[in-house]
Amino acid sequence: MSLIVRPDEPANSDRVSILAVLVLYRCDLAASKTWQTLHPQIESIGGLCTFDLLVCENEAKSASEQPVPQWVKIERRAVNAGLAWAYQLGLQRARETGAAWLLTLDQDTGLPDNFLIRLIEQATGLWQQEEIAAIVPQLVSRTGRVYSPVVAKVGRERAVRSGYRGVGAGDIRAFNSAALLRVRWLELIGGFNQFFWLDYLDHATFRAFFKAGGRVWIAGDIQVEHHLSLEDGRSSMSKERFANFLQAESAFVDFYGSVAEGWLYTMRLAARLWNQRRRGDPSHFPQQTRALLWSRLRLSRKARLAAWMESVQQR
Repeated sequence: MSLIVRPDEPANSDRVSILAVLVLYRCDLAASKTWQTLHPQIESIGGLCTFDLLVCENEAKSASEQPVPQWVKIERRAVNAGLAWAYQLGLQRARETGAAWLLTLDQDTGLPDNFLIRLIEQATGLWQQEEIAAIVPQLVSRTGRVYSPVVAKVGRERAVRSGYRGVGAGDIRAFNSAALLRVRWLELIGGFNQFFWLDYLDHATFRAFFKAGGRVWIAGDIQVEHHLSLEDGRSSMSKERFANFLQAESAFVDFYGSVAEGWLYTMRLAARLWNQRRRGDPSHFPQQTRALLWSRLRLSRKARLAAWMESVQQR
C-alpha cells in the first residue's frame, strides 16, 4: 500500500510517484541513519507525492519484529547480495506500481530535513523535460568537499562546483546515495547491470544514461553529508571488499571506456601502487593492486572482461 495523501487531487498528480529502495547490510531498519532521517519526512509530504519504500536486507539474520508502516515492504537475503539485485527488484516493483521515479538509498546517509520535499518539488518542475534521466543532490564530506556528482573526462573526474543547480554538461556520474532515477530511462538502458553487483554500479548506470542521451539534473541546493570509504588511496575496506572494488573499477573501464581511457587507467593504477608502497599501506592493498596491474598488462580487454564476468557468476 502506498502512502497517498489527498487521494481526490487531480489525476495527473501521479506523475510524481516515487518508489524508494533502501539497502541494508547487517543493519536493522531502526538502526539505519537513512531510515531515521527519512521516515519523519515521509509523514509530512502531504499530497505532493505517492511514496512506497522497499527495504532490502543483506545478511539478514532473522525477521525483525519491529512494526513498519503499510507503505514499507521488506525483502531479505541470507548472504550479502550487494546492491544490483535490490535496485533491480525496486525497478520491477516500480513498474508494477506505476511509479515514475526510483530513489536509491544506502543505510548510513543522514538526509537533511528538507531533502524529500525539495526533491519532490524538483521532480515536479522537471517532469516535462523528458531528457532528464536523474535528479541528484550533492554529496559532501564533513568539511564541505563535494564527492558527487562529478564530470568525467578522459582519464579524470572533476567534482561539480558546490551549489550548482541545473543540467550537468557532459558525462555526469553520481553515487547511488539519494539519487532519484527516472524509471523510463532505467528501462531504456536495460535496468541495472547485474555484473556490477556491489561496486561501480552507480558509475555504470550513469554512464549508460549518458551513452543513451540522458541528462542529469544537479540539485546543488540539496547537500547531503556522505562518508566515502575510499579516499586518497587509503581505505578502511576489508581485503575482500578492496579486491572486489579493484576488479569492478577495472571492469568498468573495460566495459564502458575507450582504449585511451583503458591505458590511462592502467598508468593510474601503477601510480596508485607506488603511493601505497610509499605510504606503507597494509600489505594486501599493494598486493592486490599489483596483481590487477599485471593482469591488465598481460591480458587482452576481452579476456579480462570474460574472467571478471565468470568470477561474478560464480559468486
